[in-house]
Amino acid sequence: MKARRYIYTLFCCQQAIEKMLKAVIIETKDIVPPRLHSLVRLTQIAELKLSDEEVEFIDR
Repeated sequence: MKARRYIYTLFCCQQAIEKMLKAVIIETKDIVPPRLHSLVRLTQIAELKLSDEEVEFIDR
């Protein structure tokens, strides 16, 4: 917080969630996930059940 690197912190959070979703896809679907960065699309591929509110939050 003192460094005020908010955008970098958000980027790291997005990357962590992306890696987690790709791990879920590998574990549950036994496929190599596509090379994309859309968290919404990755949740669809993983067939995760999210509310509209959760999808909107992830899309932002």
